[in-house]
Amino acid sequence: MVFNKNVDRKQIEDFENDILKKVTISHKFVFLKNELIRKKLIYKIEVQHSESDLKKYHSELSINIFNEYGDRVYEYDEPNCSLMLCETICFIHNGHIVGVDLLTDKDFIESLELLINRVKKYA
Repeated sequence: MVFNKNVDRKQIEDFENDILKKVTISHKFVFLKNELIRKKLIYKIEVQHSESDLKKYHSELSINIFNEYGDRVYEYDEPNCSLMLCETICFIHNGHIVGVDLLTDKDFIESLELLINRVKKYA
């Protein structure tokens, strides 16, 4: 989705919040939540803004995995990498803000599946 040049921050935030809501009720995310419960892990999902100026706007959906004590969970084969997912929701392209529908984005779906598989392998 490409927003027109007259877009205001409220429209962008509504789009981001809608994507966040759709992701949290998606089949794959519900499956991830169930795996996390089985492993006694918790998650934090949020929209993060790495650039909030509308001329350079950039936002991401972030999912971080923590143990029951609130510590980050690290990948079983990469001890310096934590279990997480971070995907762009909105960015600037040719002077327009572009919004990505993550539920139809192949890269996001593959990343979410990879996160699910890594959570499954967590001991």
